[in-house]
Parts: sequence; C-alpha cells; structure tokens
Amino acid sequence: MVSPRRLPLGELVAVLVSEHAKIVGGLARARDDILAGDPVGARKELTEVVCTFKQHIADEEGQILSLLLDAYGKEGSEDAVRVFQQHRPIYALLRAVDAFSQLPTEKLSTSGAELARLLDDHTRAEEERVFPRALEARRRAQASLDRGASTEAASGVGGADPCRKGGNRGSGRE
Repeated sequence: MVSPRRLPLGELVAVLVSEHAKIVGGLARARDDILAGDPVGARKELTEVVCTFKQHIADEEGQILSLLLDAYGKEGSEDAVRVFQQHRPIYALLRAVDAFSQLPTEKLSTSGAELARLLDDHTRAEEERVFPRALEARRRAQASLDRGASTEAASGVGGADPCRKGGNRGSGRE
C-alpha cells in the first residue's frame, strides 16, 4: 500500500500536475517503444507509469479528496468523487496495456488510444475543477483561522497575559 506524501497543499498540487505530464509522456514513450519493436523498453516505461500512478492516486484520494470532504461535505465534493472514481478504470486499463505490450500493435494501439482519452479527460477535470477547489478550501480554512486569531487579539483573548509583570500597569501590582 502506498502512503500519501506529506507536502504542503500548493506543493502537492504542483507535483500532481507535473505527474499528469509524466504519466502521459511515459505512455507515449511506451507506445513508441512498442511500435519500434522494443517490448522491454515499453515494459520499463509502463512500470514507471504504474508506480507513478499508484502514488498519484494515494495523494489525490488521501489528501485532496479528504480535504474537500472535510471542507464541503459529501454533497459539496460530488464532482471530485466522480473524477477520482475514474482512477480504478484508468489503473485497470494501464495494467491491460502493460499485458498487451506483447500483443500485436493494432490491438495495443486501440487500448492505448482509449487510455490516452481517459487520461486526458481525467487530468483536465482534476486540473480545472478539483485542484482549484481544494486550494480554495485551504485558503478559506486559513482565512477563517486568521480571522479567529484577529478576533482573539482584539478582544484580549489569547493575547498578552495580564497577570504577567508589566501587564497591569497602574494597578500597583507590578
């Protein structure tokens, strides 16, 4: 089982976006290797893609989805849930393409085209809808914390300790 990486949200989103390109590039190189008659090179590329995708899923579902569910609840996170449900068929197709790397080029080409379409739709949904919503949830949570700290400071709650030396000037108890 792969554990989510513990990165600040902005950094994690940047890594996830870069992994989208890495996965698509790895699949393109695997396709090129297969077309060139290099199944060993294709298998190497596909293995790397699968490993990257496993970590990617762990991060998105373990951190991004968790954040969205906490911030917006189940109903407010339906879009992200639908997008992340695509992980399973994409992973299954990745495994199938890996197995097909030994089969004739035309069968692999059909599966590869389907995988490319699924990945394109999936990455676009994450980058245009899910990740911005997660970043917004984090900004709102931080703003709420900042407002709470400002309110505490203004009301004297959580501020300087009035019982400390110098905290009660003029009271004679310094």
